[in-house]
Amino acid sequence: MIYASHGLVKKRSINKICHMHLLDYQLFEKHLESKKEKYVSIEEGIHERGDAFTIDDSIYAAMDAALLLRKYGHNVSLFINAYYIENNI
Repeated sequence: MIYASHGLVKKRSINKICHMHLLDYQLFEKHLESKKEKYVSIEEGIHERGDAFTIDDSIYAAMDAALLLRKYGHNVSLFINAYYIENNI
């Protein structure tokens, strides 16, 4: 299975549209602490050798998620829209 998110936010609110594709920081940290099998690389996930976790877009929420995943020894893949690189944004 390949899981995806745009990142993490503290005190997530389902009523805020800006939180729509984000996970709650504290709940996700508890998940990572208790997850017995580590998330694997995207390559391994594609070949069904474990669960992979991907983060879309390069925003602070994505950085927070990547750092937290790495803190607990998980692999993480970050996808960045090529449009922003091509247009120097």
